[in-house]
Amino acid sequence: MAEAERQVAHERAIVRWLAANPPPVADPNTCAHCRQPETRDAALLPFLAGDDTHRWVHGRCWSDWHRTRRLAAERALAAARDDTGPRSAA
Repeated sequence: MAEAERQVAHERAIVRWLAANPPPVADPNTCAHCRQPETRDAALLPFLAGDDTHRWVHGRCWSDWHRTRRLAAERALAAARDDTGPRSAA
């Protein structure tokens, strides 16, 4: 498999993991990342979760929230690869 194909497969696996493992439902009056309420200077915005609902996240928190979720996906996928062991070239 070419490097580009591996990267596409990896991204698809991450997207599937994120969809299959939505973040916990949080209080809709607080940010799902920092747990702070909405303020005049920090509006809560809805972002889609994998369970066809959304989570409320401050706009300024979104990149950290998304990065944290993506890291969780990458760790879970790496652990799953480790659990399955080396693949044979049969």
